[in-house]
Amino acid sequence: MARVVGVLLSLSVGLLACSGDSTTPANDGGPGGDAPAGSDASPSDGGPTDSAPLVDVVVAPDGSHPSCTKSPNQKGTTQRTASGNPYVAYVPQSYDPLKYTPLVVGLHGAGDTAGNFLTVLWQANADARGFIVIAPEGTAPLSTGYTWNTSDGALVLAAVADVLKCYTIDPKKVILHGFSAGGIMAYYIGLAEALTFSGIAINSADLNSAEAVAGGSLLPSPWLIPVSHTHGTQDQNFPIQYALDGINTLSAAGHPTFWHPFNGGHTANAAQTLVMYDDLETFSAP
Repeated sequence: MARVVGVLLSLSVGLLACSGDSTTPANDGGPGGDAPAGSDASPSDGGPTDSAPLVDVVVAPDGSHPSCTKSPNQKGTTQRTASGNPYVAYVPQSYDPLKYTPLVVGLHGAGDTAGNFLTVLWQANADARGFIVIAPEGTAPLSTGYTWNTSDGALVLAAVADVLKCYTIDPKKVILHGFSAGGIMAYYIGLAEALTFSGIAINSADLNSAEAVAGGSLLPSPWLIPVSHTHGTQDQNFPIQYALDGINTLSAAGHPTFWHPFNGGHTANAAQTLVMYDDLETFSAP
C-alpha cells in the first residue's frame, strides 16, 4: 500500500514522474529476435488496398493526402505538431502510400524526449516490420527531458489524428506503447480510448497506477483490447507483482494478454518492443 500511496501523491498534481526513467533505455536482457518483414497487398489504380477504408481521412486514388498540412508521405524522421504540441514521426523506406500501413504510438518515460525514445526503441523495428511510428512528447519538463501531465492524453490522440491525415495508415491497426511513466499513460489512454487502438504494449508500469491517474477502474473498456506487457523481475520502480496483478485482472475480464517477464530492472530495449509488436500485430480495432 505504501507504494500505491506514493504514486497517488505524485499524481495528485497531474504529474507522472517515475524516478529512474532513462533517457537511453538500456539493453537489460529480455526476449528478442528478428523475423522477415510482413508483406502487403499489391497497389491498385483505385487507391490503398488490403484493409478497411480510412475514416474521416481523405486518401486520393494516387495515395496523396490533400488534408495533410505538412510533408505528406515523407519518409524518414520528421518533426511535426498537432494542436500546437510536438511529436516525432518515423516512416521506413519500404512505406508505400498505395498500401495501408500499421502505426505504433510510443510514449516515453519520465525525463526522456520523444526523439530519443523513438530512435532507441522503435526505429529499427519499424524498418524491420514496415510500420510507421510516432512519439508524442509530454508537456511537463523534467531533468533533460519531459514527463506527462494527466491532461496529455488529448495531445496523444491529436497526434494520431494528425498523422492519419498525412500517411496511408490503417486506422484499425494502431498499437499504443509506453515505458514507465509513458506506460501508465498507455494503460490510461489505451483503455479509456480503446476504440482508437488495436492493442496496448507496456514496459515497466502497472494497471493499478494508471487507475490511480484515472481516479477509478479503467474496466470495462470499450472493447476487449489485447495487452502485451514486458517487465523486469528486479524492477524497483514498479515491482513485478503489481504488474502481474494488473495483467491477471485484464485476463480475468476477457482481454487477450501476453506476459513477458525478464531478468532485469527498470529498463526497456528494442528487442522487447518488437516481441510485443509481434504479439499484437494480428489484432484489429472494432
